[in-house]
Amino acid sequence: MKKLSLLISFFILLFACNSNKKEGNKTENNAGISELSNTENNKLEVGTFDISEESFGNVIGLKGREQKLDALINPTGAEMLIKKDFLIIASNTKDKMFNIFSLPDFKLVYSFGVKGGGPNEFVYPLLVQTDEEDKICYIYEQTNEKLYCITVGFKLIKSDIKFPKGKIRESALRQIHVISNKEMLYASAASSGKKIFRFNSDSANSEIEINNLALDKKYNSWAAYEGSFGVNKKKDRMVFAYNYFREIKFLNLDGTKERKLVLDYEKPRSGDAVTMLAPTNMTYYWKIYPCNESVYFTYSGNTPVNWKKLMDKGEEFIYIEQYNWNGVPLHKFKLDHLGYFCVDEKRNKLYLISTVSEEPFYVYDILK
Repeated sequence: MKKLSLLISFFILLFACNSNKKEGNKTENNAGISELSNTENNKLEVGTFDISEESFGNVIGLKGREQKLDALINPTGAEMLIKKDFLIIASNTKDKMFNIFSLPDFKLVYSFGVKGGGPNEFVYPLLVQTDEEDKICYIYEQTNEKLYCITVGFKLIKSDIKFPKGKIRESALRQIHVISNKEMLYASAASSGKKIFRFNSDSANSEIEINNLALDKKYNSWAAYEGSFGVNKKKDRMVFAYNYFREIKFLNLDGTKERKLVLDYEKPRSGDAVTMLAPTNMTYYWKIYPCNESVYFTYSGNTPVNWKKLMDKGEEFIYIEQYNWNGVPLHKFKLDHLGYFCVDEKRNKLYLISTVSEEPFYVYDILK
């Protein structure tokens, strides 16, 4: 079951990818009548808010410039992450699966990682952001739920953290953010579909539920709530964007305050995991990249089947939506390549690994 879910999710990620500030639409919700604000503030306005494409202003077209890298990058399922002045890229290569580059010169400073099932080997690794200053990032190996960290001195250290084994462990692939070497937040499959948990290895009850991500009782499959999870500890924020629902949740870190954004869309037909993951289903958000000041989402708005047809015609592009951490839409970008991305907020750059182009790495200039 685990392998099947990984393969199906990979297929969706491979083919799914579908501004001036304006006020959003007024909406009535359990918090009363309210509207989106243009101003940045420290308060998360709770409730459910209907917004529209006009909330982003004009779509901003961006053209990428090719950047040569001194390492072999396999664009299939690649991931990127920025910490301090380092860019780490994880890709599905036989060896040297992880490459660390210095910024802004893109010089290769360290490579490591072998594909395989042995000690310190990887099959389906995910890069994990951390708030720890002495760590670049963590690596979560999905096949055995092992967690490793990479120090700023480029040492790979295996964590002794052991995750709880639930009844639906085969589909409970965690999306993790590490707060410390003992504490983390993650979104994981649950009996109702998906939930956010706080994990503390020193606690007797190490895993505590802090928010239920389920949207409707008729959608109770873990596959219905495929999506992407991000955290900003400094701003006391979490965010989850759904793959099959054009909805985004912004929350505080304890999960007690919630702001849900809903854009105009048709809800999917409910069903089991196979039904939900069918390539004919409409997909919306499938990747988040959280930064200090903003959070960025890849937006699809099409089916994987239709995206495959567009790519066969040479129509390669992707949309990126930018929000502040209070859930206010800022900009919508249209990039001229399709693939996996991260944002270098310090340098106002967006980096993308194309899943289509022969020279896969591109740099984009974004708004300050």
